[in-house]
Amino acid sequence: LARRLSPPESLNASLLGGILRRAKSKNGGQTLRDQLERIGLKLPAGRRKSTNVTLLTSLVEGEAQHLAKDFANACSTEFPAKSIAQCRLKKYVTMSVVELEKEKEKFRTTKQLLSGFMDMLRQDNVLFSDKRDNKMQSSMERFSLITHTFGTPAILAGLSTFLMYVQESLDILSHQSTVTGFPMENFLGSNVFCSQQINGIRLNDGIKKFDNRK
Repeated sequence: LARRLSPPESLNASLLGGILRRAKSKNGGQTLRDQLERIGLKLPAGRRKSTNVTLLTSLVEGEAQHLAKDFANACSTEFPAKSIAQCRLKKYVTMSVVELEKEKEKFRTTKQLLSGFMDMLRQDNVLFSDKRDNKMQSSMERFSLITHTFGTPAILAGLSTFLMYVQESLDILSHQSTVTGFPMENFLGSNVFCSQQINGIRLNDGIKKFDNRK
């Protein structure tokens, strides 16, 4: 209650009563203010809302954190990052090694940028506690309060999902660049494979996945 009555939300009696599932009555606002005052909280009469009310407004921090955790788990276990990467990278089968390396470099750069930003979000508020970063500190705190702590974990979940796609793409491109210089068409459509090592790929009753994460 104290958090909801304080900035940045600063809920008024009407909004707070709705969240508390209080039935409307003639003197409902005054009754609520009296009850809050008895526990040391003040709710000024005639206060106007300072932010937009969202579904997050009705969640307590524990619920918001639980929602963020479940969302992150769903992203990491159910999002088809590999399938999307395979679908998008079909055209790269015909690329030369040089072209593939250029594409790989783009994904490496993206991975590096993502990882750096995610590492920054994972840090404690100590990262923003420098006096020169007071604006950053207050902005991060406001974002956390507005989203009831859901915001940053949810962003990290989304970025982690995109990072999975980037890594899967790198795996595919690494595999493709390994086989591009070898005439694989000699083997396509054939069930006869020798158990040997060719360009880092194990051939044995079919081409097995070459896992070379970059």
